Amino acid sequence: MTTPSSEFDQLRREATKLERQLEDRVSKYQLFSTNGGGDSASLDYTEMGLSSRQNGAPDNNHEALASEIQRTMSALGNLTGNMANIAKRTNSSQHSLLVKRYREILFDYKADFEKAAQAVQKRRETAALFHGAGRNGSLNNEDGGATEHLLRERNAINNSIKSADTVLSQASEIRANLRTQRNSLGVSMGYVSNIASNVPGLNHVMDAIRRKRSRDDLILSGVIATCILFTLWYLFG
Repeated sequence: MTTPSSEFDQLRREATKLERQLEDRVSKYQLFSTNGGGDSASLDYTEMGLSSRQNGAPDNNHEALASEIQRTMSALGNLTGNMANIAKRTNSSQHSLLVKRYREILFDYKADFEKAAQAVQKRRETAALFHGAGRNGSLNNEDGGATEHLLRERNAINNSIKSADTVLSQASEIRANLRTQRNSLGVSMGYVSNIASNVPGLNHVMDAIRRKRSRDDLILSGVIATCILFTLWYLFG
């Protein structure tokens, strides 16, 4: 017979597996968005669980990767919901902290994926715009000057995008480091909560110390008040 704690541990292991898959896939999708698909052929889609039928053109690859990310986020969200329900049954602070941690992880990866998807969409729209402008220029030789102007504008925009990508990559690295530190703190808090739950007498000892300190404070206050009253009676009585 399975207990709620064993069910929670099983769900936690599955959530940890999905977290690693999601981290790997979002990182590769961010790489695709910053490189504009130039390095998409080097991505290991077999390792990510994609079928060989999806390993075709770069656009199909990145769309398949986006679909896998969405499915993984959905699965992780369902697991987190189930873990939250079990945490309410076990009434364990450690379980509640783990549920909160996985919700924050899912929120962060969802935000990263949406930003990368917006960058990919902008790149595709820009490529389609300049592709149409280049084709029109080839059909109309008298518009060669306008085409050259568009090409110069495209180069300037590409340089600006590369500079922005560099800044975003640095920001992503900093955010990843902060996320790692947050996860370490979350694990430490879980260990502390686990120790406190495994030593039930510790809370009683702390309560006894607080009660004794309050009693000592009351006695000291009574002695001081008595001394003050005796002094006033002696001087003015």
